[in-house]
Amino acid sequence: MHRYIQTNAGVVDTAIDNNPHVECFHIKDNILYAEEISGREYPLGKVISSSDERDDLVEKIKIKYFNKDISKITKIKHGDWIDLRAAEDVYMNAGEFKLIPLGVGMILPDGYEAHIVPRSSTYKKFGIIATNHMGIIDNSYSGEEDQWMFTAYALRDTHIKMNDRICQFRIMEKQPEIDFIEVEHLNEVSRGGFGSTGHK
Repeated sequence: MHRYIQTNAGVVDTAIDNNPHVECFHIKDNILYAEEISGREYPLGKVISSSDERDDLVEKIKIKYFNKDISKITKIKHGDWIDLRAAEDVYMNAGEFKLIPLGVGMILPDGYEAHIVPRSSTYKKFGIIATNHMGIIDNSYSGEEDQWMFTAYALRDTHIKMNDRICQFRIMEKQPEIDFIEVEHLNEVSRGGFGSTGHK
């Protein structure tokens, strides 16, 4: 078994000395499992690839900075959302909409798209929300002038300074090819319609 295994949940270092509670790792039906010293076994994800070098399994993103004065994005560990910053000073009045430039453009890995959402503190700090809830960027938006933007709507008068962190993104695998099969009936047991689970 190679030391590093890439699963759909991230890259796993299978070196036992880095996993003191794990007795061993093994693969069954293309799923990577960890077995603890206690005997408990749990799945870590579907195996995609493996290597003796971690860098061979890390996705690469080409990034252009439209504003050289904003803080640059640094390498992150698996699972973390990546902060994005306002690339200019922004003044907004309550009820105003504005596309806030984020100062970056990217070429994403093949088969991926980027999802952009506000940070948990964005509304509290700046009084703005994203008008489309979540921005989605794919590689058709990766040209020389394709700067990423945040679709902001101000609920109060606000001032956002250049380099303030206002949103975050992560990359996700694109939806696979899908065929729709028309049927006359669905499952025999229904939940009871929209909102049927109640309030508690």
